[in-house]
Amino acid sequence: MKTFSVFIGIFFIFCLTFFSISNHALAEVFLWPFSFYAQVPLYILVLLTGIFSFICGGLFVWFSDISIRIDRYRKSKQIQALEKQLK
Repeated sequence: MKTFSVFIGIFFIFCLTFFSISNHALAEVFLWPFSFYAQVPLYILVLLTGIFSFICGGLFVWFSDISIRIDRYRKSKQIQALEKQLK
């Protein structure tokens, strides 16, 4: 399974590299509340959007699993206390 993950990662890196090489067109970005226009290469815009989405998704998953981690921690402490009672 680990080698499969490595191959998928390498494939993804190659796709990003080829995308970056082939998309140097400028895209105009307007930041609404600041009335600011910027021209950035398209590949930077897409890569930054992907990185931002990846981080937001990771935070969402991490925060949604907090209840599970808290429950696991409490059960671990309960098991330790019961083991101390047995000794």
